[in-house]
Amino acid sequence: MEANRGHLCPRCGAVIAPQVLAQDEGACPECELGFSSRPLTAGRSSHQRRTADRQRSARRRIQVFSDCTFQVYGLDAGWEGARWLRGWGYHDDRLTSVTLAHGPADLEAASVSVEISVGEHAWNHTATSLAQNLYRDGADATAPLRATFDAQDPTASWDPLTLIVDGHPMEWRALAGPHSWVAIASVEGAVVGVHANLLGPASCRLAGVSIDDYRSDPTGLFATGPE
Repeated sequence: MEANRGHLCPRCGAVIAPQVLAQDEGACPECELGFSSRPLTAGRSSHQRRTADRQRSARRRIQVFSDCTFQVYGLDAGWEGARWLRGWGYHDDRLTSVTLAHGPADLEAASVSVEISVGEHAWNHTATSLAQNLYRDGADATAPLRATFDAQDPTASWDPLTLIVDGHPMEWRALAGPHSWVAIASVEGAVVGVHANLLGPASCRLAGVSIDDYRSDPTGLFATGPE
């Protein structure tokens, strides 16, 4: 993953340079979508805030395993590496997405993240998130990548790709960068997004999995400690 590449505008997909993002206020150079940011001024020290945030995340992570009522997908039994819960999202106190990681926490190694989302806006949200990830990995801001942010169908310009799901070939939409690629499809009522790094599509065979197989924490970020 390349550092200091800036960010893609969530409205039009244009590149917002790091020096613009570093300002308290700014705007997209093309569509002029504005943004503002202010430094945190909480009374607690940054260490105390980080500790409290970690404890909250650890408690929420435990809750995710019991709140997940939809089928999740990950690499099939052929994957012998680490499996862990990378992220999750809630809407109106309902779990609406989980991200399952395969491989070490080191982003320089071969790894695959699979995001499973449900809800009205799952397709568009997943597509734009995948495009942002691909750009951060070093992909150029090509027309298909930028079109993800302003097209009625965000994946209309993406390439077709076949991935195996539960032993059967399935059509996906995909974009590729120098070292990584992303893909998206609707699977059994859920939107599934794949972000693979240093691992080709032929090695990414998906299957319905149990979220309980993803309880390990190779990052150590979710270790609980005293309040």
